[in-house]
Amino acid sequence: MRKIPPTLIRKAAMLFGCPDDPQYLAGGHRWSDGTVYYHPACNLMLKIMEESDDSAFPAFSLRLQFARYLSERGINCLCPTLSIRQNPVERLDEDGHSYLCYAWPRIEGHTLQDLHPDALRPFYQAWGKTLGKCHKLAREYPIWHESSNPEAAAVCRAVEEHTLAAMNPDEQVRQSWHQIHRHLDARIADRHNHGFIHNDAHPQNIIQQGNTLSLLDFDVAGLHFFATDVAICIYSEYSRLGFHSKHKVARSKLQSLFLEPFVEAYLSEYSLPDNELKDMELFLNYRRMIMFTVFYEQIRKADPGYLEVFKGEILNSEPFLKGIALG
Repeated sequence: MRKIPPTLIRKAAMLFGCPDDPQYLAGGHRWSDGTVYYHPACNLMLKIMEESDDSAFPAFSLRLQFARYLSERGINCLCPTLSIRQNPVERLDEDGHSYLCYAWPRIEGHTLQDLHPDALRPFYQAWGKTLGKCHKLAREYPIWHESSNPEAAAVCRAVEEHTLAAMNPDEQVRQSWHQIHRHLDARIADRHNHGFIHNDAHPQNIIQQGNTLSLLDFDVAGLHFFATDVAICIYSEYSRLGFHSKHKVARSKLQSLFLEPFVEAYLSEYSLPDNELKDMELFLNYRRMIMFTVFYEQIRKADPGYLEVFKGEILNSEPFLKGIALG
């Protein structure tokens, strides 16, 4: 990504009430979607990113309005700070380029520590309950489908389809991506199974403080099936414990250690229709395609053999949960 000019950082900080420059915190790398700064005196986080296209500004406005809606109704999450112009996101121009910026009060705590899942049952239950509460509130949110608001097309599934297709270098997986969208388009979408979702509620986007969990990063929030959110959580924890944890756990053990407490806690807050749970493999394969696309170059360079295995799992729609029934 483009390096953020110092003058732009100062302008953005002033728009959100910071009297001087914030400190660099994270991001700003070639693969980053933005750069995050922190102003200690204001206890304010500030994110600045280059504007990708004309839909980016209305999309971020919708996403941050949804985050405020959840926060105002008791969900612990990133709550956007309104600018001095009373906007959740601001657009700034500098050196012939357009940027978006938004801010929020810093949330104290830490992301998930690499513990054995035996010790994570309280986390899994709180995670499931938080997601269920979000979906319950989404049912009452005015925007639940792009047809309910002209601006909502900026955060609909069609945008995700187009964006990820443009990123995907593999023709066969790209065709499967379009095909799975046709399957989703054919599904009945109503207020019980579809609406505004976080769309990336994996553990690295969750801050823990004691028994309290707070959701961060609404940057890809949008209108989708609620089952997509559930699948993202399941996929992320199976992948973490299978590939990235020092406590690697066999998939066969994760049903009782993770899946059952997570899904049970979710269902205690929101009764997702049975057919959505029964079709969870569809949504898990959808997530597979996104991960294949986003991490394609990284996997290709580190382990090209696994990239072919990964591709085969997608093209063959290989069951992710190996026959485990949810609900």
